[in-house]
Amino acid sequence: MASITDNSSLDDLVQAWLKWDRNDASRNEIKALHAAGNITELEQHMKPRLEFGTAGLRGPMRAGFSGLNDLMVVQTGQGVARYAAKTTPSAEARGVVIGHDHRHNSARWATMTAAAFGAQGYKVHVLEGNSFTPLVPFAVTHLKAAIGIMITASHNPGQDNGIKIYWENGVQIIAPHDEGIAQSIVSDLAPASWDKADGTLNVTEEITTAYFATVIPSVIKPFQAPDKPLRLVHTSLHGVGERFMRKAVAQLGGAVEVMSTPEQADPNPDFPTTAFPNPEEKGTLDLAMAFADNQGVHWIVANDPDADRFAAAEKVDGKWRILTGNEIGIMLAAAMLDQVTQQGLDKSKVGMITTVVSSKMLRALTEKEGLRYSECLTGFKNLGNLVLSMKEQDVDVMFSYEEALGYAVSPLIRDKDGISALIVFVQLLFKLQSENKSLHGYLAELHTRYGYFESRNASVRCGQPKIAKMFLGMRQTDEAASPAQIKISQYPDTLGGLKVVRVVDVTLGYDSSAANRASVLGRSPGQMIQFFAEDAEGSRLYATIRASGTEPKVKYYLEATGKDTNAILTATEQDLLKKWLAV
Repeated sequence: MASITDNSSLDDLVQAWLKWDRNDASRNEIKALHAAGNITELEQHMKPRLEFGTAGLRGPMRAGFSGLNDLMVVQTGQGVARYAAKTTPSAEARGVVIGHDHRHNSARWATMTAAAFGAQGYKVHVLEGNSFTPLVPFAVTHLKAAIGIMITASHNPGQDNGIKIYWENGVQIIAPHDEGIAQSIVSDLAPASWDKADGTLNVTEEITTAYFATVIPSVIKPFQAPDKPLRLVHTSLHGVGERFMRKAVAQLGGAVEVMSTPEQADPNPDFPTTAFPNPEEKGTLDLAMAFADNQGVHWIVANDPDADRFAAAEKVDGKWRILTGNEIGIMLAAAMLDQVTQQGLDKSKVGMITTVVSSKMLRALTEKEGLRYSECLTGFKNLGNLVLSMKEQDVDVMFSYEEALGYAVSPLIRDKDGISALIVFVQLLFKLQSENKSLHGYLAELHTRYGYFESRNASVRCGQPKIAKMFLGMRQTDEAASPAQIKISQYPDTLGGLKVVRVVDVTLGYDSSAANRASVLGRSPGQMIQFFAEDAEGSRLYATIRASGTEPKVKYYLEATGKDTNAILTATEQDLLKKWLAV
């Protein structure tokens, strides 16, 4: 069995690379660095090996084991295939579904992944042409496949790419599969295939037809067409979403007129108008706003490049306001609640779920309306599995969301889907237009009914050494400590002028409020700490600080309720940036 580790000498890593890599360009790049004795750059290319993050691999496209390239793609594909064959009944016969987006190398790497699975005896279903990510998990459940692979880096910069992996249940992989796959990959790194994939099955038309015949109709409910078409501006941020959005919107008839931001409508792997094609990033929607102003439109809808996320903006009193992920989430939840009521469903058996870093307003809605509620750690890999576990308890989850613009509005797909979310949102806009209301006004109505929650999220870009130092400063305890050994006094005692009354350190599995100090969320390998604070007047603060699983950044999520929420959030942000995140 051919295997190497990050502890292998640099020469061993280079020799292994030159032996296995069949791409002349990347082989020659590493060979030249080695011949020149460029140790520093070789170290950067070779160590550490790109590791599994959020449901797969994501990183810069470059030669060496620390980036994504032909060899790493083949090694990953054959490792996943070996693991699934050992752990999933009839995996080879049920097969794999493989899709890709429009990024540089995505189509090539989809073919190489198909070759890797084919060499292991798998039936290989391929989505030819550019796909949007939700088609892969949908195809996995539709075809009853054993596994799904999507080649995409979602909203990362253009120099990145990735491999997202779905299990047989149509959900992104979680433990122990992620750990098992990682071990399977490195157990034998010698490539058994390369870039020739024979005997694949093209399921593009079947899956696309099925998606638009089932998922989209499942979220379109009877509505009264507006007197005049609803006018919207859309941007797909140089991604693949445009044609899928058009196909979905067509099912609404002539009730909506969508104008696409011309500079960003077509897929472009270089993302020429935005360095970070993430709707959450400041400035990303500027072109859409300018185009909307030119067209006299005051609502914008957007998808990220692989169209699994959804964003929106509204022009109010002459100024554009981008809705936060939590604001969109609560409005979609209210729209889904209307559907529950219209269908006369038993609310005690209907669930809505979110993540621990998202707004607590969804909990308030479900409690007031008599629905079931639950929350989990970040990521749709956790939300999707929570949907399945609640189903076992006879609870149908109709809506899932995370504040990072991810929404699941159809029970037919177990991952975030920016296209179906857009369709639900457009139907909400039909209602608001008929009532001459704004999104801002509608949100105010929801706050009146369920309570005022003000959120503020941001991030700090930094490398791993700095991230480790930040969290060490916040917890003042050894990461090897057990929950029983930890005390709340080892954490900050105040945040934003409020007293910290509870700490949940997910990295260590610690919860200061639990009898045994063990968190029900368990222990997570990623860095994440939650603080719950309050004052004598009843104001409350929820603060979560976590390291991103896909990018070199630390994110913080703040939410306040009660009096002077803006002042509380500002003071908390200053505390974090000056005391804890400024190392």
